[in-house]
Amino acid sequence: MSKNYYKFYKEIRLATLAAGILLFVAGIAVNQEIISEILTTIGPVLAGLSIGGLIIMKLKPGHVKQEELESKDERNIQINEKAITFAWYVGLLSCLASLLYFQAIEEYTAFWLVSAVVFAQFVSFIAARLYFNRKM
Repeated sequence: MSKNYYKFYKEIRLATLAAGILLFVAGIAVNQEIISEILTTIGPVLAGLSIGGLIIMKLKPGHVKQEELESKDERNIQINEKAITFAWYVGLLSCLASLLYFQAIEEYTAFWLVSAVVFAQFVSFIAARLYFNRKM
């Protein structure tokens, strides 16, 4: 197993653990009930997932090696690229559907917020396409 890959995985898991703990603490400190409930739910989920990942890395080091080999396989790279593109389009369509919904119920703050998300997603997609088109 490549040490860089193992180190990267471990750093990601530790960062996720820290983010989970910070979200939980922020959820306790926030005065608004809904935001507090969301943060105190997401925080422990992230922390639990990262702890589980760290335990698997410790108990099954071959598992990380297998993931490293699979991630470099050409077929898996193509599958991942198609899945990412599909997920991007699903996210875009769901944002557009929520735009129509917010427009219909005349909730303009949410409408403009979702509009900004759709625009940012579109701009990031175009920028990434241009960048990688020049890079490859």
